[in-house]
Amino acid sequence: MMLIVTMSSGTWAQDGNTTNGSGLHESFDGDVLPEGWQRYKGLLNQVMSGTESLTESASGWSIGTRNNVFDNHLYTNIYGIICNKWITTPNFEVPMDGELTFDLALTGYSEPQTPPNLSGVDDRFVVLLSTDDKQSWTILHEWNNAGSSSVFNEIPPSGTKVIIPMNAYAGKTVCIAFYVESTESNADNNLHIDNVIVGKTSGIHHIYHGTIHQKRYFTLDGRHVEQPAKPGVYVTNGRKVVVK
Repeated sequence: MMLIVTMSSGTWAQDGNTTNGSGLHESFDGDVLPEGWQRYKGLLNQVMSGTESLTESASGWSIGTRNNVFDNHLYTNIYGIICNKWITTPNFEVPMDGELTFDLALTGYSEPQTPPNLSGVDDRFVVLLSTDDKQSWTILHEWNNAGSSSVFNEIPPSGTKVIIPMNAYAGKTVCIAFYVESTESNADNNLHIDNVIVGKTSGIHHIYHGTIHQKRYFTLDGRHVEQPAKPGVYVTNGRKVVVK
């Protein structure tokens, strides 16, 4: 099970890319990749071991409304024996008590929206971080179909909210990479990412995996409650609410 925590409301960096210590906020509102985002190719295991370097690519990840999962967002196709696609953010400084959050979905290739093909036993999606301008990488979290705690085939086509704590990197200048891999011509799916944000944590660290539309309540110390039983401040769907 992966770590999903509820995000509190707050003041984020302005839309676009920031490197001034206020984190990162990208909602992919335009028709092209945002400034500073770069596409690469390179097999993850070889890049991590130093036997292969990342190669810049003019393709692999696109912006659009593909499969009608989100509005304009980042997406890529996962298929074939040579699929090792990276996309990286600009460098930015991680704020104190920071966390990375983004929306994630997996669909079939065909429009408008079809369920994902589940035959891709080789498929994987990885979130990585670099503190030395892409010279080396640390895996923050991985989804695969080969024993990972987060199963690639269980990424919902309707979308899920992912939040990964980054307080260990507070004050450091980093960049984030999203990576997809396929080594067999079996499943033909699209992976979708939207609303990539690095900002201050809500302080709630509750393990939860579900769609971004599901309404759940948490106390400010991270305890899940089915419904608020007494007055107070709760967090639901990424916002603080006051129950009287």
